[in-house]
Amino acid sequence: MLSNTNNESANDGSDTNHEQLVGLFERVNISDATVGSFGGQDNAFTSTTDSSSTIYAIESDSADTTLRSQVHVQNNSLSYQKPACEYGLKCFNTNCPLDHPSEWQVCRNGSNCKDFYCKATHPYDRQKPCLRGHNCKRFKCRFMHPSSTFGECLAGTKCRIWQCQARHPDTRPKDCSFGESCFNNACPRPHPPTRQVCSNGIECAEFYCRLKHPPGRVAYCEQSILCSNFYCADLHPPEWDPCEAGSNCVDIMCSHMSHPANRILQQQQLQQENSSGEMQSSSSKPLKSIEQRQIEREKARLPILAAKEEFCQRLEKERVLVVRAETGSGKSTQLPQYAAEYFGGLVVCTQPRVIAAMSLARRVAKEYDGLSMGESVGYRVGHVSVGKDKYRVPGRDILFVTDAALIQENQESGLLRDTRVLIIDEAHERSLYTDIVIGMAKLLLATRPIDFYVVISSATVDPSKFLDFFKLADSSMLNVPGRLHDVSIVYNPKLKGSIEEHAISTLLTLYARCQGHTLVFLPGSREIQRAIEIFNSKIPADCVALPLYAALSAEEQNRVLQFDEDANNEIRMSLIADW
Repeated sequence: MLSNTNNESANDGSDTNHEQLVGLFERVNISDATVGSFGGQDNAFTSTTDSSSTIYAIESDSADTTLRSQVHVQNNSLSYQKPACEYGLKCFNTNCPLDHPSEWQVCRNGSNCKDFYCKATHPYDRQKPCLRGHNCKRFKCRFMHPSSTFGECLAGTKCRIWQCQARHPDTRPKDCSFGESCFNNACPRPHPPTRQVCSNGIECAEFYCRLKHPPGRVAYCEQSILCSNFYCADLHPPEWDPCEAGSNCVDIMCSHMSHPANRILQQQQLQQENSSGEMQSSSSKPLKSIEQRQIEREKARLPILAAKEEFCQRLEKERVLVVRAETGSGKSTQLPQYAAEYFGGLVVCTQPRVIAAMSLARRVAKEYDGLSMGESVGYRVGHVSVGKDKYRVPGRDILFVTDAALIQENQESGLLRDTRVLIIDEAHERSLYTDIVIGMAKLLLATRPIDFYVVISSATVDPSKFLDFFKLADSSMLNVPGRLHDVSIVYNPKLKGSIEEHAISTLLTLYARCQGHTLVFLPGSREIQRAIEIFNSKIPADCVALPLYAALSAEEQNRVLQFDEDANNEIRMSLIADW
């Protein structure tokens, strides 16, 4: 406290009364912050101000307080500025007395704030907002989410709900990128509830099934219930009942629904018993004329067509002809047709593999008859009885057979006795069965010197051994050029991972830059199945993956062979086969 006694100035010694000193202090503007202190034994008050205002000292004695001061105030006021907080906008202390920027906002709830959208400053131990916000699907996410976000899914990794809004563990499969267009029944990813895919998939044989099926499923027969081909491989209604005898059925009371248009009934047979030659010619009338086939061949412009006349004339003259035709020339599909048209009778063409015999028979039947197999063209690749869904389809003019099946057929029924022309195709892939067939052909040439002919064809055959075996001159060989295609070779070595992963990675990389189908070769069936599993998890929407190897059933191989016939042109196939 200040006493009521007179005060003595420290500088000039003049007296200053108490009221004047108090009035001086009232004109000094001191902020709410404490800028001075009373202390010490002398009850001295010390204050620090800026350069424009100075209070030097106030001293009081115990008995009579004497104030010695010098006060210099400019503009009759004292201003004070608080020091700036070193944390600035990041300061989260609500009671911080220091100076902060004007946009500084600190949350009063501090670390207990649960508002996801709060933009104020919070302590470091407060739960951080999740960057994904409403889109967060992480199971047991440790970050803060909006109050409208769903909680953790009770199903966890087993949840298969399409676009489930709850949070799931990272190991849960993501939603299928193909949605309703996914045809993979084994796909582990969630799909839309409107997706309707047949559980039988590509194997579905139900004619009236209207569910979605993957590309490669057997196509619907255009003739439907009216189809008379007992061996037609397309889908038909369950009431479809063709006669196995076909055009040879003469029973007027036959209970079967469908017969070919050129069928001769028993009554007609009795009326034409004196004209059996006409009946035979009418029943064997070709479905396509030779002129029609020639027009189609000229449009196809296969290189083998230029050698048609030379092939037929030389074979008729020499009886044994070695043909070396390059890949893509058309020898496997065209030579049997040329021989059937020129020589008549039955033409048998051997193949080293089952799938090759079946695919060639299907292709040649379309070109030769314009219909499915079972009329002029058939195949035999097994040892079971002839019938629908078996390994043997009859053919009147052309038969494609495997080497082993030909040997078995000849032992059981003497097939080669009815054969006019024997074509041994792909002779360079010599096996024990191939050599046996060649030996049988040489014996038949000796026993049938007039009406039996042999053709040995290959793309890379060494003709010397065959010419020596049949005792032919070097000139007894027909060379046919092939059709060349531009091929780009890129070497892409495997750096890490399995061969299947490397193959599929390369396929996906090249897929967007290529057009048409893709063929991938792998060592065996195990690698093929593994590669298809990897590819199906990343397969593009316009593609289907199909395996192809010898151990597959005939039906599974047919799916590959019929793919172009059945699938939409916009669907591409990635064929993964063994080498």
